Amino acid sequence: MGKVTRIKGRKYWYITYVDANGKQQLKSSRTTDKTAANQLLVAMEIHAVQTRAGVRSTAGDKASEFAKQPIQKRIDDFANSLQSQHGQANKHVADTKIKIEKILAEQNIRTGGDLTADALEAYSTKRQKAEDLSARTIQSYIVAAKAFAKWSVDSGRLLSNPLSRVKSPSPAKDRRHERRALSRDEWHRIRIEAIAGPDRRRIPGPQRALLYELALVTGLRAKEIDGLTRASVVLDGKSPYIMLPSAATKNKKAAEQMLTPRLAELLAKHVGLKHRGASLFGIMDLNRLAIVLRADMEAARVKWIKEVKTVDEQNARDASDFLKVTDSEGKNIDFHALRYTCGAWLALGGIHAKQIQKMMRHSTIRLTLDTYGHLFPEQQDHALNVLKEATAC
Repeated sequence: MGKVTRIKGRKYWYITYVDANGKQQLKSSRTTDKTAANQLLVAMEIHAVQTRAGVRSTAGDKASEFAKQPIQKRIDDFANSLQSQHGQANKHVADTKIKIEKILAEQNIRTGGDLTADALEAYSTKRQKAEDLSARTIQSYIVAAKAFAKWSVDSGRLLSNPLSRVKSPSPAKDRRHERRALSRDEWHRIRIEAIAGPDRRRIPGPQRALLYELALVTGLRAKEIDGLTRASVVLDGKSPYIMLPSAATKNKKAAEQMLTPRLAELLAKHVGLKHRGASLFGIMDLNRLAIVLRADMEAARVKWIKEVKTVDEQNARDASDFLKVTDSEGKNIDFHALRYTCGAWLALGGIHAKQIQKMMRHSTIRLTLDTYGHLFPEQQDHALNVLKEATAC
């Protein structure tokens, strides 16, 4: 039987009781009210009895306490856990934390108990409708939130995963996932428009044109470009290139992406006196890249239509797919389409599929052929000619 006692020189009443493991404990009640201390003693004894009987668990109590705490502390712990696995400077860790914090802020999630499947689904629906985001973008937020919830369970901060039933949208079913390649004439006009155009989303025109050309020539992804520093640009020697460390690439393999002489010259002017660790472009939000590219493309299309004088000619141009962000087949242009254009131009130029695989850093040749196989010029005719000659009598 427990008891409440005073200890000489101490302000609060102290409680002596036997815990769930059968050990006698002495703890402060944190109160000067004896009645309140006795009530706390009764609660602690009931808790110990229930735990011994298997009615409740210490894990459940721990999770209950975490559910009441401010959730930001848990996010920081999660980020620290990721950093221990991937390194403190890993871009994935920072991106994951930012995505989770955006969800919490938008849905006013302040404690662990507020993190629910309904809250995540409401966030996904709201952002998709408000910003017309792609399925892949929404998917990345859901994946980040679910990783956080799973870690919370694995670390004992939650008893069960509240987000387990949340499903990610399928990029394959999203029409925006179907990209098209730019024609050379389209690229020429977009570049001119970007250079002469106004700042868009705080990115100056010449810098936008340089970003676009870098993606076209190297096939770099937006996140890879975002992680580039002055040290990434190697301009010494006869063959300048962009150096990507393994931590910065999707397949976690270091890569060297070659530069054309013209692009190397433009990058040399851009880097100027930047120190080696300085960000090459200082992109604040990767979503801006698709937005500004489409804005430059639309502006270039307006000018192209207005170049002709007659109404019939303008109507004909207006009905065409030239410089259209979304063409008549529902295929779209976003920033990643510049990478797709890089591979498409190589295929159309007759470059061997294995070389394209190497340049695009595809994991398998099948991925290269699935993506660009239909673009290789005269492949079907050549195959038929081989068979015709082989079977000729």
